Amino acid sequence: MRRGLAALTCVLLACSGTIGAAGGSDPDNPHRPGEDPDVEIPEGGASLHRLLEPSERCEDDTMPRAVRRLTGRQYRNSLLALFGGDASLPDGDVLDDPVVHGFSVDADAAVVRDLGAQRLMQHAERVATWAVESKLALFTTCRDLSEACRTSFLDAFGSAAFRAPLTDAQRTAYDGLMREEATFEAGAEVVITAMLQSPYFVYRHELGGERRSGRRALTAFERASALSYLVTEGPPDEALHAAALEGRLETEEDMVRELDRLLDTPAADEMLAHFVHGWLEVDDLPGKVKDDTGFVLTPELRASMLDETARFYTDLVRNEGTFDELFSARHTMVDTRLRELYGLTGEGQVSIEGSRRGPGVLGQGAVLARHALASSSSPVSRGKLIRERVLCQELPDPPPGVNTDLEGVGAAVGTTRERYNEHSRNEACSGCHRLMDPIGFAFEHYDAYGRWRDDENGFAIDTSGQIEGLPDGTNVPLDGLETLADALANDPSARDCYARHFAYFAQGTPGCGATVRAMADTPEGSLRGMLRSLVTTRQFLERVD
Repeated sequence: MRRGLAALTCVLLACSGTIGAAGGSDPDNPHRPGEDPDVEIPEGGASLHRLLEPSERCEDDTMPRAVRRLTGRQYRNSLLALFGGDASLPDGDVLDDPVVHGFSVDADAAVVRDLGAQRLMQHAERVATWAVESKLALFTTCRDLSEACRTSFLDAFGSAAFRAPLTDAQRTAYDGLMREEATFEAGAEVVITAMLQSPYFVYRHELGGERRSGRRALTAFERASALSYLVTEGPPDEALHAAALEGRLETEEDMVRELDRLLDTPAADEMLAHFVHGWLEVDDLPGKVKDDTGFVLTPELRASMLDETARFYTDLVRNEGTFDELFSARHTMVDTRLRELYGLTGEGQVSIEGSRRGPGVLGQGAVLARHALASSSSPVSRGKLIRERVLCQELPDPPPGVNTDLEGVGAAVGTTRERYNEHSRNEACSGCHRLMDPIGFAFEHYDAYGRWRDDENGFAIDTSGQIEGLPDGTNVPLDGLETLADALANDPSARDCYARHFAYFAQGTPGCGATVRAMADTPEGSLRGMLRSLVTTRQFLERVD
């Protein structure tokens, strides 16, 4: 059996890219091998222009037909769903997810190469052995090799694994594998091993149905997968699969109905947390180096900070919160640890009125502590966050030979602002610093750990500054975090930037212009409404050849 499976793997691991990329698989035969595409994987600091401008692949407001490899998280969630959520499922570091622009979803970077194929095969074998011992009853009650028994198992397991009913050709091929074995269990193990390596399991298909007017509408099962992997980072649940099977996923109203249902499930929590943490670049806060001399930012406190931001954002999305509330909301979500750090009363959703906490996400500990140095605040890091992640304005790299380690700058006496002003007098640095520092100074009442401070080293803190060079050509004066939050909450370019980030996060590729516009123009700036707009765009529902 091992020799047969090894040969089979060469056939089943066919897909290695997206349709239209060099070496991509044949869209009409995803079992046909294709060579690894010559994909250039961008680094985490890759060009904002490349990642956030409308994709050059966009045609008629949609994208070419594609197969997209599951992320490692989606792969794990798919296995868990397939086998009833059993946490004893064999674990393994199977699929690599390069981080591109803060997210591990990039479709061009997610490919299965030789080493990944080997890991995938080995993990599929382990899972199949485990499943045969205790999970076959999820798919069939019979245990003989009769045609009826084989068909019962193949249809049940195959449709669950492939997220669509088996085709006649698929059923015939896998039935041939099963018939070659001496027992039902041995045949089931071969089939499970093979299907878990198939591009129909490892990849999401966006090939569409019949071509009409130059476009192909995604099939109901492709729409179900696109919607489910967006919202829950896993395969369609029974209700969504049934909607696809029964023709209840054909209209925009159908898509919105299922989106709203999925958003209200616990499974959506992780997706929303992953987006907001990636967007604000705080997901690596647990490993952020901090000076523990005066204050210890414990692992538990760091986790509380991340949880605050995730719960705050999730609550806004679930309850029709708006884009401006991301920055202007006068409440937050705290546990006992954060309540004490912030000087607030109560737990859960609490008001910040009358406190010294800044509004919205920018006043939360995860943002303030992550975008700071080990022992001092960082106007540069905080200003860069606003320029790149909130306004989508690309900053040039520092000139060669310039010292970018500013920890020493923050160690001297005086205020951080005074020291950064002195540093930015360097002509090689001043061009970039004038774009970042005057924004970052608005955060200066918050130290390296996200705590409020009345003064710094006994010196008065100056939080005045400006946002220079907004897309409409204006400069916005600032005086503290509240004025910055207010400016961003009401800036159309910030809403557009948010839409670009979510469109990229949703599909692993930059959003087409019409997609971004539809999201950004959502009435009242409803965050949930932006998702409704996204899943009813051509880019989400159709493909071109």
